[in-house]
Amino acid sequence: MATPLPPSGAPAARLSGSSRKSNPSAGRPVLENLEQRLLLSASLVGVPDWFEQGPRPIVGAQLAVPPDNLAGGAVQAIAVNPTDATNIFIATVNGGVWQTTNADPNNPSVITWTTTTDQFESLAASSVAFSPLDPAGDTVYAGTGMFSNGFDGDDPIGLLRTTDGGATWELLGNDVFGDGVLRIKEVVATGIDLDPGAGVEEVILVATIDGTGRTGSRNPAAHGGGIYRSEDNGETWTLIAGGLTGLATDAVTQLIGDPN
Repeated sequence: MATPLPPSGAPAARLSGSSRKSNPSAGRPVLENLEQRLLLSASLVGVPDWFEQGPRPIVGAQLAVPPDNLAGGAVQAIAVNPTDATNIFIATVNGGVWQTTNADPNNPSVITWTTTTDQFESLAASSVAFSPLDPAGDTVYAGTGMFSNGFDGDDPIGLLRTTDGGATWELLGNDVFGDGVLRIKEVVATGIDLDPGAGVEEVILVATIDGTGRTGSRNPAAHGGGIYRSEDNGETWTLIAGGLTGLATDAVTQLIGDPN
């Protein structure tokens, strides 16, 4: 006579050395039901769905512009390689420094942009300039500081410099401009080389405004700052003020180098 199976949904049974009972009258083992066991499981709740939005216009932005309320990232500054017009760097508001090497005004749809500054603490890029002393166009300087009209963004951290065409960047002047102290509004690579030998010690000038830009007056006249000068490619900095300079420690919003 066969042992009846447990009804559907009942706990499973097993045949093992520890659960087998001898039935002398029948001469065969009897299956014993095991206790019911449940496996623990976990699921995440409240996790939003993410959708790729760039680098390209954002769909459904804060602007009411038909058909899809498209908005692009704000560009604070632009620099074109003086020896190669297809090579352009842009400093974007809260987006870092971006570069293209195939700019073509006759075929804009093929232009591609890349960034290699996402690893830095601040993506508030405010200014960008090629070094005239590098004929290959591989040396570029980019200032940091928040100038968004939304009163929101990252703190200034100093000056970024690349010497390999944007493949890698290093941070300079963090001890002077960083930690929200001074925003770099403009950067001028002068092309003046103070090294009498084969090396390069370029004079770099930056215009600065104090504070983070998130609080306080929007009027630059209400802020301090000044012009800072480096004589060693941005490694060290000195405030130009007082004495024969005639300059005060006020906010500086524009700084333009004489092309001659």
